[in-house]
Amino acid sequence: MRAGLVDPARVAALGGSHGGFLTGHLVGQHAGRFRAGIMRNPVLDLSLMTHVTDIPDWCYVEAFGVEVRRRGRGPGMRMRMRARRAERRGAARRRAGGA
Repeated sequence: MRAGLVDPARVAALGGSHGGFLTGHLVGQHAGRFRAGIMRNPVLDLSLMTHVTDIPDWCYVEAFGVEVRRRGRGPGMRMRMRARRAERRGAARRRAGGA
C-alpha cells in the first residue's frame, strides 16, 4: 500500500480452515485496514467442531490431545483410565489416613 500499488479502500483478507481463523484474527485486530474479511470453514472452536465435522479424529487430537478410536477405547486410553483410578484410590486412602 505504501508503494501505491494497492487501493487501500479495496483490500480484503481471505482464508480457509486455519487461514480462516487467521483472517478473522487479522480483521478483528486491524478492522480499519480491510473492506472485507472472508473466512471459509474457519477453525474457531475445536471442541464444538468434533460434533459437526467430517474429520472428528483430527479435532479430538487437536482439541483434547488424545486419539479416540471409533470402535471402543484403545489400549492407551484404558491404561490412562486405570492410572487415574489408581491415583484416585491412593488419594482417598491418604485422606482417610491409610497407607
